[in-house]
Amino acid sequence: MDQNILLRLEDIKPYDGDLKFMVDGLSADDYIKKLTDEMNQISFDTIPLDKWDIIVTFSLALMEVAGDFFICDPKNPKSLAHTLSDKNSKLGSFMDSIHHKLDHSGQPLDYQGPKFGGGDHRVRTFAHDLLMFPFAIYMLMNGKFIDGYYENSLFQTVVSSANQFGTPYESMSFLDSIVGYATHMAADFFSAAGLPIPGYSLLTHAPNREIRKFANDLYHDGLNLRNLLLQGVPVALTELGMWIYMGLRYNGTSYGKEMIQHKRNKLLLIAHGIATAVNVGKVIITQNPVSLNLIMIIRTFHLVWKVLSEELSLTNKAVTKEAMGIVKNRVETMQTLILLDKTMYMTEQYDRLISNLRDDLHERQKQDDESQDSFDKKFDSIFSQMK
Repeated sequence: MDQNILLRLEDIKPYDGDLKFMVDGLSADDYIKKLTDEMNQISFDTIPLDKWDIIVTFSLALMEVAGDFFICDPKNPKSLAHTLSDKNSKLGSFMDSIHHKLDHSGQPLDYQGPKFGGGDHRVRTFAHDLLMFPFAIYMLMNGKFIDGYYENSLFQTVVSSANQFGTPYESMSFLDSIVGYATHMAADFFSAAGLPIPGYSLLTHAPNREIRKFANDLYHDGLNLRNLLLQGVPVALTELGMWIYMGLRYNGTSYGKEMIQHKRNKLLLIAHGIATAVNVGKVIITQNPVSLNLIMIIRTFHLVWKVLSEELSLTNKAVTKEAMGIVKNRVETMQTLILLDKTMYMTEQYDRLISNLRDDLHERQKQDDESQDSFDKKFDSIFSQMK
């Protein structure tokens, strides 16, 4: 009977349903392992804010507000920006001495004829706009002042080979023009009025008179390249303070680099946002647009964009990880269903085997019973004959 059972076991065909289940060319187990590894690499956790974050952030914001007032506000008589523009102050006098020591006289860039004279002549010309340096080099090489102004809404071109006193300009070689231009811009940077902001000549040469007047007034009140650079000082100090705080706070911790960066950007946004709100409020109250800290505003908007981008990225990571988890669960469910199908298949086969074996046993038992009956009858017959 054992041999018969083995023969019947060989009749059971192996289950091959699991061999057909492939995902992206991988087996179910390999695909689940791949998904698990990718999910483990996705992190969308953030570092929560605590009381020290609030204390440090507001302290840096107050420092930035103070720096904006005492460093870069040209309308504040006690500010560094105002002192550097005042020739009667020690710093202002020192700056003006540098301006005069850097010899840049006799150049067509400083033409001060009609419509271009006065202390604000730099803002009225293309030549002092750093973005227009090729045009300024061309003037130096040709020994000519070339510019223009609006009269009755019509642009009038001015070309002069001599200064306002009739002294002719000398032309320069290309190399001398480069050196002369660099010396001239460096000297004017240290002057009381300073250089205009790069690109500012587009406003002072705009067709609209109100725009030209507004641009000229801002420059006259102190909006120049030097003060613009000073506007970045309180912003830079806040950035430095926050970097030091975050470095000391989270150095050697288990938090990831992206998590630390995201929290730093959020804290910087709060600090710069507070300082920007105060700065804008000050401008609205005093009605002095020249006090507007452009560097601070630009940095604040940049941080708004960065924080929003990071938040969207974290959301996308969470959605991606959730979607991968759903896919993983479905693959595992398919595996379970296949295992259940295999179990049902094998159970059915074993039930069939058991049923066949049971029928064989019954048949054998029946044959045995018939043999026994035959034997009993023969025995009874022999026994009767013996009597």
